Amino acid sequence: MGFAQVVSTMKETVKLTAQIFILIAASTVFSQALAVAQVPVRLSEMFSGMDAFTFLLILNVVLLIVGCFFDPTSAILVLAPVTLPIAEKLGIDLLHLGIVFTVNLAIGMVTPPFGLNLFVIMSIFKKPLEVVARAVPPFIGVYIIALIIITYFPKLYLWLPYLWLGQ
Repeated sequence: MGFAQVVSTMKETVKLTAQIFILIAASTVFSQALAVAQVPVRLSEMFSGMDAFTFLLILNVVLLIVGCFFDPTSAILVLAPVTLPIAEKLGIDLLHLGIVFTVNLAIGMVTPPFGLNLFVIMSIFKKPLEVVARAVPPFIGVYIIALIIITYFPKLYLWLPYLWLGQ
């Protein structure tokens, strides 16, 4: 690479990084506003009387929506303290809960219109959001099928960690 290419690449990198950090900063501010408004406490009270199946269904829907607008770190910081006590009361394994969080938020990272990875893909391939967004639905469909399996059949994948941990 010549000096001109290095400078051009650095400019593109700074531009992409700035876009990502603006999205992360905005979602962090919103998550802090939710915490100050005590939304997590209210949600915890609302979900406390459900069965595990219904709770996981609602959690998946909420996480899929939240994942479309917030980065995973902010979403986890806001929602994990709310969901953890409820999941423990319902007998949901915490490793299972963590994996459900991770998969949901990973789906949100590629879901239009604000999926963070969409902006990365746009910058890498130099394609507009419309083109990138049209290519995403088949992948989201496969992800949703995997999410359903992960959510409702945890023994399919939890046997290995428990074997390794001796539980």
